[in-house]
Amino acid sequence: MNEVGYRRAIHLVSRKSKAESKRRALPRILNSIATVITILALVGVIVFFMAPRLMGWQLIVVLSGSMEPTLPVGSVAFVQPCDASAVRTGDMLTFRLPEGVTTSMTGKNVQVTHRVVEILNKDGALAFHTKGDANKSPDQWTVATKDVVGIVRWDIPYLGTFADHLRSRIGLLLLVLVPGSLVIVGEVRSIIREVRKIKAKRRPSQEATP
Repeated sequence: MNEVGYRRAIHLVSRKSKAESKRRALPRILNSIATVITILALVGVIVFFMAPRLMGWQLIVVLSGSMEPTLPVGSVAFVQPCDASAVRTGDMLTFRLPEGVTTSMTGKNVQVTHRVVEILNKDGALAFHTKGDANKSPDQWTVATKDVVGIVRWDIPYLGTFADHLRSRIGLLLLVLVPGSLVIVGEVRSIIREVRKIKAKRRPSQEATP
């Protein structure tokens, strides 16, 4: 083989070696990307939901359609605590139902979110007249300052419904198994590659032994 042919052969071997290295590196890259995306997604979800709670905010799931279409059933509303003096007409107010008001909901401290349509001053004390956006008439009660919980600052439609699905066994399995499987498969591939490398290194030394 002349010098030109020898160089071409070396070049072809080098190209094949680089292509093989890229092919072997692709699964590692994909596994790293999947791992990073999974971690960032989990951290993002934790921060997104925990940060408001750490600031004293409430996250409530909308259970009735009285505020549709502004707050669809199944939405998650982010409620910021506030002083009653900061409430303005038009705010979406979350409040505890006044004593004596009966509803289809059971339990103590039932909370409702309706829009403030009028601010009253009863004997020097503030009170709020509210109405659901989907209701034809205002509420039959007024909200006292002691029952004010806070103002809805933003909401995520249908997230509460999605969270309910995730709480089911199938949803929980998907949430845990899918990202977990990607990570495990990637790690298994890495282990197999390392084992093959070790075997490949041992083979020449064994062959050279008389």
